[in-house]
Amino acid sequence: MGLSKSRKVTKYVSKLRHNGRHGHLTKHTTFVQNMIWEVGKKRVGTHKSAKRKREELSNAMASMRKAAAKKD
Repeated sequence: MGLSKSRKVTKYVSKLRHNGRHGHLTKHTTFVQNMIWEVGKKRVGTHKSAKRKREELSNAMASMRKAAAKKD
């Protein structure tokens, strides 16, 4: 007796649809993007990627300055 007394059934698990992967980057795509960030000297991509590149370069310069100060 009780609410849970009924026919035992297994829960249906639906398969992931192909469009469920929309927006996820593959390993190859991320590799290519990283190569472009490192090597590309032209104006490539969006404003957001340019800001990221500038931030990355400023962090690299700061770490170089820190290492030089530590050396002296």
